[in-house]
Amino acid sequence: MVHAAGILSSSRETTELRRIQSKKIYLDPELRKKPIEDEEVSIYKTTLGERLQITNSYSHLLCSYSRDFFINLCKAIDEKLTY
Repeated sequence: MVHAAGILSSSRETTELRRIQSKKIYLDPELRKKPIEDEEVSIYKTTLGERLQITNSYSHLLCSYSRDFFINLCKAIDEKLTY
């Protein structure tokens, strides 16, 4: 999707991308339950066709997901090494 600037018609996975966006599968299950002021991932019409757009706030959220994963990974490794 990056090489196509998010234009959905350029993807073979358009149906799956729409499903993921509409059901908010890209969010942690706990975050899906909370009301969201702005859509982190949205689809909007352009002159080139429908486009998938990801906001900066979602990029920041992904960083926290990565941080949490890395911390938990380090803890798991530490437990394996110390026991």
